[in-house]
Amino acid sequence: ELVRTLDANFGPEKGEKGFGTYSRTREGSFTVYRRSADHVSTGYGTPMKWSLFFDGAEAMHFSDYFRRGGYQIRSYGCIDIASFEGARWVYQHSPLGTPFIVYH
Repeated sequence: ELVRTLDANFGPEKGEKGFGTYSRTREGSFTVYRRSADHVSTGYGTPMKWSLFFDGAEAMHFSDYFRRGGYQIRSYGCIDIASFEGARWVYQHSPLGTPFIVYH
């Protein structure tokens, strides 16, 4: 049963113009292994509110950049959510161990 849909943005295709070596968000089946409501990226210094980590440093999180800039703004591999309230809702309903499936 579909409960909710949200606009999401993924990492760029490898070699995509303007993104250098950053790569597309990995597809597959994962589980949420870490949660951080007020995370800040250590690599980029950017806020990652409502982060649900599912694959290494990749997480689903709210992105104000995506909210303001739309689909021409890309992530560096994370799944960016444009809706603050939507990302918060997913965070609140996803405890550790929650299945997380990524496909584009």
